Amino acid sequence: GNRVPKDPGEAPWRAREQGARLAESKRLFYVAVTRAQEQLVLACVPVARDIPPAPEAFDQDHWRAWIESAPGSLSTALAAPWTAPRVTPRSPVSTGAALAETGARPAAAPVLWRRARHSVTEWTLLERCARAYDWRYLHPAPESPADQIFASNEGAADAGAADLGLSAREIGTRVHACLEHRHWDGLVELERETGGVFRAGPVVQWARSSPLMAPPDLLTESHSELAFEIPVDGEVLVGAMDRLVLEKGGAGKWASAHVIDFKVAKAGRSAEDLLEAYTPQMELYAWATTRLLGLAPERMRATLVHLSTAGVKEVSVPLSAWVREASGVPAPLRRRIDAVRALCASGSEPHDPLKVKATPGPHCGVCEFRLRCPDVRP
Repeated sequence: GNRVPKDPGEAPWRAREQGARLAESKRLFYVAVTRAQEQLVLACVPVARDIPPAPEAFDQDHWRAWIESAPGSLSTALAAPWTAPRVTPRSPVSTGAALAETGARPAAAPVLWRRARHSVTEWTLLERCARAYDWRYLHPAPESPADQIFASNEGAADAGAADLGLSAREIGTRVHACLEHRHWDGLVELERETGGVFRAGPVVQWARSSPLMAPPDLLTESHSELAFEIPVDGEVLVGAMDRLVLEKGGAGKWASAHVIDFKVAKAGRSAEDLLEAYTPQMELYAWATTRLLGLAPERMRATLVHLSTAGVKEVSVPLSAWVREASGVPAPLRRRIDAVRALCASGSEPHDPLKVKATPGPHCGVCEFRLRCPDVRP
């Protein structure tokens, strides 16, 4: 039952599976919007009105894009997101009659701003290099044959053996799952499958003894793969924390929180390298945690756990002052939002590939665009 991601026969099957999932999402959404008996509420953040909708809206699993890109639908009702559309039983919500029932009279129909939702991963890449972010998420360019060969060779090198069909990403995903469920035998099996490229012993020993992995008790609570969504100035930031440990306080409040993120790699990395690469990500997690839990920002901690053949390394992440701002949108988040809006202003069509400035650094060595970027750092 194992699948080989790099096998030429895998791509058509993956495309068929993605198409089936997209079709199922559309069917579920149709059911959701046509079964309301008294009221249908579509919760959306306000979006920019001067950016055209993405032409590929119906090829994505994105119900907001479907509504706002479809003529004669509920799209006009969303121009007034503070008005809850009321739909009578069995009424055809896909027609203009639904708008008449809302009582809303917007001045103009809205258009989709394709980056109203952002992930921690996206904003971390944006902070690292705006050009890589632009090429990865906004204006992707087709891979060249050299890119494909290079990516294939890199994946084989990370996995340790190409015939295993296990890339570095797949190994990392399985390690995360085993840590989440405390499945130590799964780590041992992974070591066997990779021929020792991944070493289970040090990881199991660390997980059994480290306070970061201790089971919850009367004074603590822990969450694994904790997903979140949090509004930021009309945008939505989404992410998932590998592990969050909470210490209980008095009066129903949390006394402290500890964000923990696992980084799995074949080779060991220095603490300085890890902090340079991942501090922006950890700060976003920490800031989101303080807002979601109403936690005093000074009681936040963050730790990177680097798992490699060299063993397990815990690296404490010093959090910047902006993470502890009690209200408003901190300047680093404002900078990211403004940067995305500026990049989106050019629309979704291909443009000058070097229009966005690159930020060369140590990350160039692992960047997926290092073969085509003229500013890559040696």
